[in-house]
Amino acid sequence: MTWSERLKLTINTFKSIALPLYLWYLLFLILFSSLVYIFYLLPLGKDFIQYFNYLDQYQFSAFTQASEAIPSSSSNILESDLFLEYLPAFIFSFTLLLIFGLLETSLIFTGTFHLTNKGLKGKAFFRDFRFTGVSRMIGWHSFLLFLFLLTISIGIFLIAVLSIFSENLSLAFIVIYLVCLVLFSIFIIPWIVAGGFYVLAHRDLSLGKALVNSWGFFRRNMRDLWGAVIAMFLLNITIVIFQEMSQSIGGMISFLATPFSTMIIIIWTITLINEEQKLALLDSEIGTARTWEEEVLLNSTSETNESYNSEHDNSAYDDSAFDDSLYHSNMEEHTFAPDYKPRAEDSPPGYYHSSPRYSEKENMESSTELNFCPTCGTKIRLNVVYCAKCGVKLR
Repeated sequence: MTWSERLKLTINTFKSIALPLYLWYLLFLILFSSLVYIFYLLPLGKDFIQYFNYLDQYQFSAFTQASEAIPSSSSNILESDLFLEYLPAFIFSFTLLLIFGLLETSLIFTGTFHLTNKGLKGKAFFRDFRFTGVSRMIGWHSFLLFLFLLTISIGIFLIAVLSIFSENLSLAFIVIYLVCLVLFSIFIIPWIVAGGFYVLAHRDLSLGKALVNSWGFFRRNMRDLWGAVIAMFLLNITIVIFQEMSQSIGGMISFLATPFSTMIIIIWTITLINEEQKLALLDSEIGTARTWEEEVLLNSTSETNESYNSEHDNSAYDDSAFDDSLYHSNMEEHTFAPDYKPRAEDSPPGYYHSSPRYSEKENMESSTELNFCPTCGTKIRLNVVYCAKCGVKLR
Protein backbone atom coordinates (compact mmCIF):
# COMPACT_ATOMS: atom_id res chain seq x y z
CA MET A 1 0.00 0.00 0.00
CA THR A 2 1.09 3.56 -0.68
CA TRP A 3 1.09 6.40 1.85
CA SER A 4 -2.09 7.88 0.38
CA GLU A 5 -3.86 4.51 0.53
CA ARG A 6 -2.92 4.05 4.18
CA LEU A 7 -4.05 7.57 5.02
CA LYS A 8 -7.36 6.98 3.24
CA LEU A 9 -7.79 3.73 5.18
CA THR A 10 -7.07 5.62 8.41
CA ILE A 11 -9.76 8.20 7.64
CA ASN A 12 -12.35 5.54 6.76
CA THR A 13 -11.55 3.55 9.90
CA PHE A 14 -11.71 6.70 12.01
CA LYS A 15 -15.22 7.39 10.75
CA SER A 16 -16.40 3.96 11.89
CA ILE A 17 -14.91 4.14 15.41
CA ALA A 18 -15.05 7.88 16.13
CA LEU A 19 -17.93 7.75 18.62
CA PRO A 20 -16.59 5.01 20.97
CA LEU A 21 -13.06 6.41 20.60
CA TYR A 22 -14.04 9.92 21.72
CA LEU A 23 -16.12 8.53 24.58
CA TRP A 24 -13.10 6.68 25.92
CA TYR A 25 -10.81 9.68 25.50
CA LEU A 26 -13.35 11.81 27.36
CA LEU A 27 -13.42 9.28 30.22
CA PHE A 28 -9.63 9.31 30.43
CA LEU A 29 -9.58 13.10 30.41
CA ILE A 30 -12.04 13.23 33.29
CA LEU A 31 -10.06 10.60 35.18
CA PHE A 32 -6.78 12.43 34.63
CA SER A 33 -8.21 15.76 35.76
CA SER A 34 -9.70 14.16 38.87
CA LEU A 35 -6.43 12.50 39.86
CA VAL A 36 -4.45 15.70 39.33
CA TYR A 37 -6.93 17.62 41.49
CA ILE A 38 -6.66 14.97 44.24
CA PHE A 39 -2.87 15.18 44.01
CA TYR A 40 -2.98 18.95 44.55
CA LEU A 41 -5.05 18.43 47.68
CA LEU A 42 -2.54 16.04 49.26
CA PRO A 43 0.20 17.47 51.54
CA LEU A 44 2.94 16.25 49.23
CA GLY A 45 1.21 17.80 46.27
CA LYS A 46 0.88 21.12 48.10
CA ASP A 47 4.59 21.04 48.98
CA PHE A 48 5.44 20.21 45.38
CA ILE A 49 3.49 23.20 44.05
CA GLN A 50 4.73 25.48 46.83
CA TYR A 51 8.35 24.64 46.02
CA PHE A 52 7.93 25.82 42.44
CA ASN A 53 6.14 28.97 43.64
CA TYR A 54 9.05 29.78 46.00
CA LEU A 55 11.51 28.98 43.25
CA ASP A 56 9.83 31.49 40.91
CA GLN A 57 9.88 34.11 43.66
CA TYR A 58 13.60 33.65 44.36
CA GLN A 59 14.41 33.76 40.66
CA PHE A 60 12.42 36.98 40.31
CA SER A 61 14.20 38.41 43.37
CA ALA A 62 17.60 37.47 41.96
CA PHE A 63 16.71 39.09 38.64
CA THR A 64 15.63 42.30 40.42
CA GLN A 65 18.81 42.45 42.46
CA ALA A 66 20.93 41.89 39.36
CA SER A 67 19.14 44.66 37.52
CA GLU A 68 19.76 47.03 40.48
CA ALA A 69 23.41 45.93 40.67
CA ILE A 70 23.05 45.00 44.35
CA PRO A 71 25.48 42.18 45.10
CA SER A 72 23.83 39.55 47.24
CA SER A 73 24.24 35.79 47.60
CA SER A 74 21.40 35.29 50.04
CA SER A 75 18.99 34.24 47.29
CA ASN A 76 21.31 31.43 46.18
CA ILE A 77 21.68 30.18 49.74
CA LEU A 78 17.94 30.24 50.32
CA GLU A 79 17.41 28.52 46.97
CA SER A 80 19.72 25.65 47.94
CA ASP A 81 18.19 25.29 51.38
CA LEU A 82 14.72 25.32 49.85
CA PHE A 83 15.65 22.61 47.38
CA LEU A 84 17.02 20.37 50.14
CA GLU A 85 13.95 20.99 52.26
CA TYR A 86 11.52 20.02 49.52
CA LEU A 87 13.71 17.33 47.93
CA PRO A 88 11.83 14.31 49.41
CA ALA A 89 8.47 15.73 48.35
CA PHE A 90 9.87 16.54 44.93
CA ILE A 91 11.26 13.01 44.37
CA PHE A 92 8.09 11.31 45.59
CA SER A 93 5.80 13.57 43.55
CA PHE A 94 7.89 13.19 40.41
CA THR A 95 7.93 9.38 40.77
CA LEU A 96 4.20 9.27 41.39
CA LEU A 97 3.44 11.43 38.36
CA LEU A 98 5.79 9.36 36.21
CA ILE A 99 4.11 6.08 37.20
CA PHE A 100 0.66 7.55 36.74
CA GLY A 101 1.55 8.93 33.31
CA LEU A 102 3.07 5.57 32.29
CA LEU A 103 -0.06 3.66 33.31
CA GLU A 104 -2.51 6.07 31.70
CA THR A 105 -0.57 6.27 28.43
CA SER A 106 -0.27 2.48 28.23
CA LEU A 107 -3.96 1.98 28.95
CA ILE A 108 -5.21 4.46 26.37
CA PHE A 109 -2.78 3.26 23.69
CA THR A 110 -3.71 -0.39 24.29
CA GLY A 111 -7.43 0.32 24.15
CA THR A 112 -7.10 2.44 21.02
CA PHE A 113 -5.09 -0.32 19.34
CA HIS A 114 -7.79 -2.94 19.93
CA LEU A 115 -10.57 -0.57 18.91
CA THR A 116 -8.73 0.37 15.69
CA ASN A 117 -7.95 -3.26 14.89
CA LYS A 118 -11.64 -4.10 15.24
CA GLY A 119 -12.56 -1.10 13.08
CA LEU A 120 -10.35 -2.40 10.28
CA LYS A 121 -12.38 -5.61 10.17
CA GLY A 122 -15.85 -4.13 10.58
CA LYS A 123 -18.04 -2.06 12.85
CA ALA A 124 -16.48 -1.28 16.25
CA PHE A 125 -18.35 -0.57 19.47
CA PHE A 126 -17.62 0.84 22.92
CA ARG A 127 -16.91 -2.62 24.34
CA ASP A 128 -14.15 -3.23 21.78
CA PHE A 129 -11.92 -0.78 23.65
CA ARG A 130 -10.11 -3.53 25.57
CA PHE A 131 -6.98 -3.61 27.73
CA THR A 132 -5.66 -7.02 26.67
CA GLY A 133 -1.86 -6.93 26.66
CA VAL A 134 -1.53 -3.67 28.59
CA SER A 135 1.41 -5.17 30.50
CA ARG A 136 3.32 -5.42 27.21
CA MET A 137 2.70 -1.75 26.47
CA ILE A 138 3.87 -0.87 29.99
CA GLY A 139 6.97 -2.97 29.35
CA TRP A 140 7.62 -1.11 26.09
CA HIS A 141 7.38 2.33 27.69
CA SER A 142 9.51 1.17 30.63
CA PHE A 143 12.11 -0.08 28.15
CA LEU A 144 12.18 3.32 26.41
CA LEU A 145 12.50 5.08 29.77
CA PHE A 146 15.39 2.80 30.73
CA LEU A 147 17.20 3.53 27.45
CA PHE A 148 16.71 7.27 27.95
CA LEU A 149 18.04 7.24 31.52
CA LEU A 150 20.95 5.00 30.51
CA THR A 151 21.93 7.32 27.66
CA ILE A 152 21.77 10.42 29.87
CA SER A 153 23.71 8.71 32.65
CA ILE A 154 26.50 7.61 30.30
CA GLY A 155 26.73 11.13 28.88
CA ILE A 156 26.93 12.74 32.34
CA PHE A 157 29.58 10.25 33.45
CA LEU A 158 31.76 10.88 30.38
CA ILE A 159 31.40 14.64 30.75
CA ALA A 160 32.45 14.42 34.42
CA VAL A 161 35.48 12.29 33.54
CA LEU A 162 36.61 14.60 30.74
CA SER A 163 36.14 17.69 32.90
CA ILE A 164 38.87 16.35 35.22
CA PHE A 165 41.44 16.56 32.43
CA SER A 166 40.29 19.62 30.49
CA GLU A 167 37.29 21.92 30.56
CA ASN A 168 37.65 22.70 26.86
CA LEU A 169 37.63 18.99 26.04
CA SER A 170 34.56 18.55 28.21
CA LEU A 171 32.71 21.40 26.46
CA ALA A 172 33.61 20.01 23.03
CA PHE A 173 32.35 16.58 24.05
CA ILE A 174 29.07 18.08 25.31
CA VAL A 175 28.44 19.72 21.94
CA ILE A 176 29.30 16.56 19.97
CA TYR A 177 27.31 14.32 22.32
CA LEU A 178 24.19 16.50 22.13
CA VAL A 179 24.36 16.72 18.32
CA CYS A 180 24.76 12.93 17.99
CA LEU A 181 21.97 12.34 20.51
CA VAL A 182 19.57 14.63 18.64
CA LEU A 183 20.39 13.07 15.25
CA PHE A 184 20.01 9.51 16.56
CA SER A 185 16.74 10.42 18.29
CA ILE A 186 15.36 11.77 15.00
CA PHE A 187 16.50 8.59 13.24
CA ILE A 188 14.64 6.27 15.64
CA ILE A 189 11.43 8.30 15.95
CA PRO A 190 9.46 5.78 13.79
CA TRP A 191 10.68 2.95 16.01
CA ILE A 192 9.68 4.84 19.18
CA VAL A 193 6.13 5.54 18.00
CA ALA A 194 5.49 2.18 16.27
CA GLY A 195 7.46 -0.31 18.37
CA GLY A 196 4.90 -0.48 21.17
CA PHE A 197 2.09 -1.39 18.77
CA TYR A 198 4.31 -4.01 17.12
CA VAL A 199 4.93 -5.58 20.55
CA LEU A 200 1.21 -5.45 21.28
CA ALA A 201 0.33 -7.08 17.94
CA HIS A 202 2.74 -10.01 18.54
CA ARG A 203 1.40 -11.28 21.83
CA ASP A 204 2.37 -14.79 20.71
CA LEU A 205 6.03 -13.84 21.26
CA SER A 206 7.73 -13.21 24.56
CA LEU A 207 8.25 -9.56 25.49
CA GLY A 208 12.01 -9.75 25.00
CA LYS A 209 11.69 -11.43 21.59
CA ALA A 210 9.06 -8.89 20.50
CA LEU A 211 11.30 -6.00 21.58
CA VAL A 212 14.18 -7.37 19.51
CA ASN A 213 11.95 -8.03 16.47
CA SER A 214 10.48 -4.53 16.66
CA TRP A 215 13.87 -3.10 15.68
CA GLY A 216 14.04 -5.36 12.62
CA PHE A 217 10.47 -4.37 11.73
CA PHE A 218 11.49 -0.70 11.93
CA ARG A 219 14.55 -1.20 9.72
CA ARG A 220 12.57 -3.14 7.08
CA ASN A 221 9.75 -0.59 6.90
CA MET A 222 11.58 2.61 7.75
CA ARG A 223 10.43 4.47 4.63
CA ASP A 224 6.74 3.67 5.17
CA LEU A 225 6.87 4.41 8.89
CA TRP A 226 8.35 7.82 8.14
CA GLY A 227 5.18 8.53 6.17
CA ALA A 228 3.16 8.04 9.37
CA VAL A 229 5.59 10.20 11.37
CA ILE A 230 5.39 13.03 8.82
CA ALA A 231 1.57 12.89 8.86
CA MET A 232 1.55 13.04 12.67
CA PHE A 233 4.07 15.90 12.65
CA LEU A 234 1.98 18.00 10.26
CA LEU A 235 -1.13 17.37 12.35
CA ASN A 236 0.65 18.42 15.55
CA ILE A 237 1.99 21.56 13.85
CA THR A 238 -1.58 22.45 12.97
CA ILE A 239 -2.62 21.98 16.60
CA VAL A 240 0.19 24.25 17.81
CA ILE A 241 -0.81 26.95 15.33
CA PHE A 242 -4.41 26.90 16.57
CA GLN A 243 -3.22 26.99 20.18
CA GLU A 244 -1.15 30.10 19.44
CA MET A 245 -4.19 31.74 17.92
CA SER A 246 -6.54 30.82 20.76
CA GLN A 247 -6.05 28.61 23.82
CA SER A 248 -9.69 27.48 23.90
CA ILE A 249 -9.86 26.68 20.20
CA GLY A 250 -6.43 25.04 20.33
CA GLY A 251 -7.51 22.86 23.25
CA MET A 252 -10.62 21.73 21.39
CA ILE A 253 -8.62 20.99 18.22
CA SER A 254 -6.07 19.06 20.30
CA PHE A 255 -8.81 16.91 21.85
CA LEU A 256 -10.29 16.16 18.43
CA ALA A 257 -7.00 15.52 16.61
CA THR A 258 -5.08 13.48 19.23
CA PRO A 259 -7.07 10.22 18.77
CA PHE A 260 -6.74 10.51 15.00
CA SER A 261 -2.99 11.13 15.32
CA THR A 262 -2.67 7.96 17.41
CA MET A 263 -4.68 6.00 14.86
CA ILE A 264 -2.30 6.99 12.05
CA ILE A 265 0.67 5.07 13.46
CA ILE A 266 -1.59 2.18 14.55
CA ILE A 267 -3.02 1.76 11.01
CA TRP A 268 0.45 1.98 9.48
CA THR A 269 1.82 -0.66 11.87
CA ILE A 270 -1.06 -3.12 11.48
CA THR A 271 -1.12 -2.92 7.67
CA LEU A 272 2.66 -3.34 7.43
CA ILE A 273 2.52 -6.39 9.72
CA ASN A 274 -0.29 -7.90 7.62
CA GLU A 275 1.67 -7.33 4.42
CA GLU A 276 4.75 -9.03 5.86
CA GLN A 277 2.68 -12.00 7.02
CA LYS A 278 1.06 -12.38 3.59
CA LEU A 279 4.45 -12.30 1.87
CA ALA A 280 5.82 -14.87 4.32
CA LEU A 281 2.80 -17.13 3.73
CA LEU A 282 3.18 -16.81 -0.04
CA ASP A 283 6.87 -17.69 0.14
CA SER A 284 6.04 -20.66 2.35
CA GLU A 285 3.40 -21.93 -0.09
CA ILE A 286 5.78 -21.56 -3.03
CA GLY A 287 8.50 -23.38 -1.12
CA THR A 288 6.06 -26.16 -0.16
CA ALA A 289 4.93 -26.57 -3.78
CA ARG A 290 8.52 -26.79 -4.99
CA THR A 291 9.35 -29.31 -2.30
CA TRP A 292 6.29 -31.39 -3.24
CA GLU A 293 7.23 -31.36 -6.93
CA GLU A 294 10.82 -32.35 -6.14
CA GLU A 295 9.60 -35.14 -3.87
CA VAL A 296 7.21 -36.48 -6.53
CA LEU A 297 9.97 -36.37 -9.14
CA LEU A 298 12.38 -38.09 -6.78
CA ASN A 299 9.85 -40.81 -5.93
CA SER A 300 9.03 -41.47 -9.59
CA THR A 301 12.73 -41.69 -10.45
CA SER A 302 13.33 -44.00 -7.52
CA GLU A 303 10.46 -46.27 -8.54
CA THR A 304 11.77 -46.45 -12.14
CA ASN A 305 15.25 -47.35 -10.94
CA GLU A 306 13.90 -49.99 -8.59
CA SER A 307 11.79 -51.62 -11.32
CA TYR A 308 14.76 -51.63 -13.72
CA ASN A 309 17.08 -53.07 -11.08
CA SER A 310 14.54 -55.73 -10.14
CA GLU A 311 14.41 -56.90 -13.77
CA HIS A 312 18.19 -57.11 -14.04
CA ASP A 313 18.92 -58.37 -10.55
CA ASN A 314 20.60 -61.80 -10.56
CA SER A 315 21.34 -61.91 -6.85
CA ALA A 316 18.28 -64.08 -6.19
CA TYR A 317 19.88 -67.03 -7.96
CA ASP A 318 22.62 -69.25 -6.61
CA ASP A 319 25.68 -69.00 -8.85
CA SER A 320 27.63 -71.70 -7.03
CA ALA A 321 25.85 -74.51 -8.94
CA PHE A 322 27.10 -73.27 -12.28
CA ASP A 323 30.63 -73.22 -13.54
CA ASP A 324 30.96 -71.01 -16.60
CA SER A 325 34.74 -70.94 -16.68
CA LEU A 326 34.76 -73.18 -19.77
CA TYR A 327 32.53 -70.86 -21.68
CA HIS A 328 34.51 -67.81 -20.57
CA SER A 329 37.73 -69.33 -21.88
CA ASN A 330 36.16 -70.05 -25.25
CA MET A 331 34.42 -66.74 -25.56
CA GLU A 332 37.16 -64.34 -24.51
CA GLU A 333 39.04 -64.79 -27.78
CA HIS A 334 35.94 -63.77 -29.77
CA THR A 335 34.72 -60.94 -27.60
CA PHE A 336 36.18 -58.10 -29.68
CA ALA A 337 36.15 -59.87 -33.06
CA PRO A 338 33.92 -57.83 -35.44
CA ASP A 339 32.94 -60.80 -37.61
CA TYR A 340 32.20 -63.13 -34.73
CA LYS A 341 28.79 -64.83 -34.73
CA PRO A 342 27.81 -67.07 -31.85
CA ARG A 343 27.24 -70.69 -32.72
CA ALA A 344 24.91 -73.12 -31.05
CA GLU A 345 27.71 -75.45 -30.10
CA ASP A 346 29.58 -72.58 -28.42
CA SER A 347 26.60 -71.60 -26.33
CA PRO A 348 25.73 -73.18 -23.01
CA PRO A 349 22.92 -75.71 -22.87
CA GLY A 350 19.46 -74.25 -22.78
CA TYR A 351 20.06 -71.05 -24.77
CA TYR A 352 18.90 -72.19 -28.21
CA HIS A 353 15.69 -73.83 -27.10
CA SER A 354 14.57 -74.41 -30.69
CA SER A 355 17.71 -76.34 -31.60
CA PRO A 356 16.92 -79.51 -33.56
CA ARG A 357 19.30 -81.45 -31.34
CA TYR A 358 16.78 -81.22 -28.50
CA SER A 359 13.33 -82.63 -28.39
CA GLU A 360 10.32 -80.51 -27.49
CA LYS A 361 10.26 -82.00 -24.00
CA GLU A 362 13.91 -81.20 -23.46
CA ASN A 363 13.37 -77.67 -24.72
CA MET A 364 10.60 -77.12 -22.17
CA GLU A 365 12.73 -78.53 -19.38
CA SER A 366 15.68 -76.37 -20.33
CA SER A 367 13.49 -73.26 -20.56
CA THR A 368 13.17 -73.24 -16.78
CA GLU A 369 16.92 -73.14 -16.34
CA LEU A 370 19.24 -70.15 -16.36
CA ASN A 371 20.60 -69.00 -19.69
CA PHE A 372 24.00 -67.60 -20.57
CA CYS A 373 24.95 -64.61 -22.68
CA PRO A 374 26.47 -65.83 -25.98
CA THR A 375 28.91 -62.94 -25.98
CA CYS A 376 30.34 -62.81 -22.47
CA GLY A 377 28.95 -65.99 -20.94
CA THR A 378 27.28 -64.26 -18.02
CA LYS A 379 24.34 -66.12 -16.48
CA ILE A 380 21.05 -64.40 -17.27
CA ARG A 381 17.42 -65.00 -16.49
CA LEU A 382 14.77 -66.19 -18.88
CA ASN A 383 13.16 -63.63 -21.20
CA VAL A 384 15.78 -60.94 -20.50
CA VAL A 385 16.23 -58.68 -23.52
CA TYR A 386 19.68 -57.25 -22.72
CA CYS A 387 22.70 -58.70 -21.00
CA ALA A 388 23.32 -56.98 -17.68
CA LYS A 389 27.11 -57.19 -18.09
CA CYS A 390 27.99 -56.45 -21.70
CA GLY A 391 24.66 -54.93 -22.83
CA VAL A 392 24.27 -57.05 -25.95
CA LYS A 393 20.70 -57.50 -27.17
CA LEU A 394 19.61 -61.09 -26.65
CA ARG A 395 16.14 -60.94 -28.27
